[in-house]
Amino acid sequence: MQQVSVDQLTTDMVLAEEIHSLNGSVTLGIGTIITENWIMRLAQWGITTVKVKHEKEVVGFDESELDKMLQSVLQPNIDHKENSPVNGKVDYAFSKVYNGVEGQLCDIFLRTRCNGKADLVGMERLSKKITHSILSITGVLQFIQMPTRGERYLYRHNLDVAVYAGLLGRWLQYSEEDVVNIVYAGLIHDIGKAKVLFEIISKPGMLSPEEKMMMQKHVNGGVQILQNTGMVPEVIIAAVQQHHERIDGSGYPNGLQDSEITGIAKILAIADVYDALTSNRYYKKAVSPLRAREIMLDEMKGGLDLTYLNVFLTNVFS
Repeated sequence: MQQVSVDQLTTDMVLAEEIHSLNGSVTLGIGTIITENWIMRLAQWGITTVKVKHEKEVVGFDESELDKMLQSVLQPNIDHKENSPVNGKVDYAFSKVYNGVEGQLCDIFLRTRCNGKADLVGMERLSKKITHSILSITGVLQFIQMPTRGERYLYRHNLDVAVYAGLLGRWLQYSEEDVVNIVYAGLIHDIGKAKVLFEIISKPGMLSPEEKMMMQKHVNGGVQILQNTGMVPEVIIAAVQQHHERIDGSGYPNGLQDSEITGIAKILAIADVYDALTSNRYYKKAVSPLRAREIMLDEMKGGLDLTYLNVFLTNVFS
């Protein structure tokens, strides 16, 4: 670690301290990758020197120290104490896998945030496990529609989306192999948020235009992470890249329209929106399932695939 003047920063460095903008609306956390844009911003904020590390120093982080951090993060939350509206056997069966997968997702996100590389070994195996067991449990819908806590939203959301998307894939009569891919895509659709400052992800209020732009970069950031592993099928990478696209062209990052968006991405979009609406997030309380249905049918009209959406809502509310 070294103190470097802002005019001598290079793009092979990462921050080793927190930096705040002049008005306090933007925070650059430890581990932020230095870019030309951030060098310019730091100068604009009147900051003359910062503490940095070179990327090679960060990649060589102490795995044993990270393991300690993971244990401290995961241990207090290993048992969720919510009361389930479904029977005890369903509650236990779902909770056991749910909490286990959630813990692994948390592990992946934290490790990815530390070294920029996602270890996805075993994730496909998890996708098969969820597909062949969890999706078939009676009462799964009731369980995952229980209010979720904001401090766990980042990890629980990925699992919820995987389950909702997998169920929709089955309702649409996709092959079992395709459903596994859909579940897999759901589990990792937000992996790019590991590259977004946690201060932005967890901000309790509305994001500024600059912060919103940074948040939206999680899509391409996730694609880059997955491509770098060399082990994620292209059909899944495409779904991750397109899960915020909208069939009327109003989505991001590329403003794609109906026929340009893959079927799996359309499924992820519906699952992602429904779970986000019905979950307690850092900055917004959950709405009821009925209100979520109204929003998706009326306020988001033209954005989501109506055929897929009707199948989803028909089964969720049957």
